[in-house]
Amino acid sequence: MIFNFSFTKQTENNCMTRSLNCLTASRKKFAFTLAEVLITLGIIGVVAALTMPILINNHQKQTFVTRGKWFYSFMSQALQRSEVDNGAMSNWTVDDNNADTDVSMQFFNNYIKNYIKYSDIKPCPSTITGDDHYNNHCIYLANGSVFWIRSMGEGKAVDIGFYADYNKGDTSDNYLLFMIRNGKFSTYSENWDGTRNGLFNSSRGFGCNGDGNSILAYCAKLIEYDGWKISKDYPWKAKSKGSRL
Repeated sequence: MIFNFSFTKQTENNCMTRSLNCLTASRKKFAFTLAEVLITLGIIGVVAALTMPILINNHQKQTFVTRGKWFYSFMSQALQRSEVDNGAMSNWTVDDNNADTDVSMQFFNNYIKNYIKYSDIKPCPSTITGDDHYNNHCIYLANGSVFWIRSMGEGKAVDIGFYADYNKGDTSDNYLLFMIRNGKFSTYSENWDGTRNGLFNSSRGFGCNGDGNSILAYCAKLIEYDGWKISKDYPWKAKSKGSRL
């Protein structure tokens, strides 16, 4: 019995030793070499380099649309509050002289200034105006957005240009245009024929397209028409002749 017990003990020890060896070998088998780790990291880096620009661009588009829709609501509410104090928008006085900064700021001071929160007002930089002739002032909002107001020489008509994220590089190529016409605030649609195709093509150069000759006036209306989203045929960052009419 002693002999058998010793043999069994020895056998257990051998099995345990073999198990440890097997475990060690198993660990060695599934370990990664430095070269494998470097190759894996390299692949991850290449994939990130390929996908990050797409993700960033999609995020910029989403920010552009989300803030555009927000501004539409923001300005609509401000104008409604102003109407309570100043009467119907259709009766607001806008100077019929040619568009200039003084008239535009007079409209802002009379009808909008007291109904919004903003962080600063100063002359628009050239990257925003796109046309020094109008020399508008820009109103800066706390979320990094910027807008300008221009009184038109057409009677009760005002244009409002909006830049969703100017602090991060928005220029005159990516802006949304709104308007006040006949006592109503809306996305810009002056002389629009009512069709989606008409939002891309305009005899007056208002179309939302990337041909380089348009002032992209209908882009806000196109985004609204498509359910407040940027469709595949939207000329994202299309070059324009300027952000003025």
